[in-house]
Amino acid sequence: MANWIPFITDLGEGPASVIIDVDLANSGADAGRGTLVVASVPLRSPGEHGMGEQQEVDAIDAVIEEIHGVLASGCDAVFAATMRSEGTYDAVFYLPASKAQAAEMLLGVGLSPLEGDFIIRQDPTWSMYHELFPAEGDMRRALGLRALMLLAEGGDDLSIPRGIAHEINLPGRNAADAAKQKLAEMGYTIVSETSDASEDLPFRLAFQRVEAPEASALLTSGELLDQLAQELDGEYAGWECPPAG
Repeated sequence: MANWIPFITDLGEGPASVIIDVDLANSGADAGRGTLVVASVPLRSPGEHGMGEQQEVDAIDAVIEEIHGVLASGCDAVFAATMRSEGTYDAVFYLPASKAQAAEMLLGVGLSPLEGDFIIRQDPTWSMYHELFPAEGDMRRALGLRALMLLAEGGDDLSIPRGIAHEINLPGRNAADAAKQKLAEMGYTIVSETSDASEDLPFRLAFQRVEAPEASALLTSGELLDQLAQELDGEYAGWECPPAG
């Protein structure tokens, strides 16, 4: 079963919206599907950041999902990722080399309503997939946002403030003390402080701040806490949002 993670990143040419099946990192490249297929669709309304307007994206998603079904059944393909950037929607598939010719015929038909195009080339190491795979910070943010989405889908009122929990791992006592002072200035309350000499970053601070779990605010807080951790040669471990009540 696919484990799709959405995130926004910068691939060097500006912002990109990526949705990727992270579970394929463990199984995909070993499954004999070394042929890369990228179906590309120009966005008619790319918007300010080149990632498209939601209505158009939804329409393309529906067509790409149909193409996925055809490629999966007819060519033993796996759907690896989508990327929207610079006015283009790209859908990434991998399939066995023996199915490349069949895929070419199916894509020519499937993409015609969208005026799209495609490339097919060998990529036995799944280099494109790994280029799109989220970095540690992107993964942390994506998992946090997905947790918020699941809470909302479960009926949680995300406008209700609650204690948002965070953790930072630090290299020593001095760094931990400096972090505690800065966190207090930022309105956080220290919940616990532990140490484990066997760890590379032995001091762990757990802290929280009561606030409504608004996505953009939590992303900003995460960036600031990540910056604080880096300044102290530590590592920000991320945040967790409990259900309301």
